[in-house]
Amino acid sequence: MLAHLNQVIEESLAAGHQPNTGELLAAVTEADPERAAAFSAALLDPGCEARVAVIWHQVLYSLPASWAAETERLLAIAAEHPRTDIRRGVVDYFRFRDRKEMALGPAERALLEKMAAKAGSDEIMSFVTLVQDVGPLCAEWGYELLRKLRLADLPDELHGEVLAALNPITRRKPTHPSRLSGMCWMRSSRFRRSRSITMAEATNGS
Repeated sequence: MLAHLNQVIEESLAAGHQPNTGELLAAVTEADPERAAAFSAALLDPGCEARVAVIWHQVLYSLPASWAAETERLLAIAAEHPRTDIRRGVVDYFRFRDRKEMALGPAERALLEKMAAKAGSDEIMSFVTLVQDVGPLCAEWGYELLRKLRLADLPDELHGEVLAALNPITRRKPTHPSRLSGMCWMRSSRFRRSRSITMAEATNGS
């Protein structure tokens, strides 16, 4: 299955098409959860260099609730994977899992916090985007997650994305300036130079 799917994806991309693997894996997972979980595990093998490996997390969306332990196991494996694009799949999974509002349990929050603390410059934005999408249930925790990121490593053009994460639309309330004082990126000289603008944007709300 892995070899065939990878071939299909490679041929589609070569032809200028973007294959929709989400619907395919959802159908496979609903029909045969055991086979789908095994497929996801195979994609997470460090020896798997196939392009298709980046879609490993799409299987998790359709796994039955009774497979929660296996979902947790696969997420833990992916969180420690040597490939950045595989690790980002963990963040994407939580970002898109809940259709109405993001809800994260203590173990899930702990996993993301551990990953955020070690995130490299090419991973930071996936966490920032996650925080942009949190709702009231995870709003306060979202601030704490941002504190664990090395935001000073981000290029100047992405500073606006961090501000959006500090005050996303779903929170409905403007961010108080005191929220900003503890952020590690405020210690960066380039952020201090634009601090007055930062405060104005953050307190104006969305």
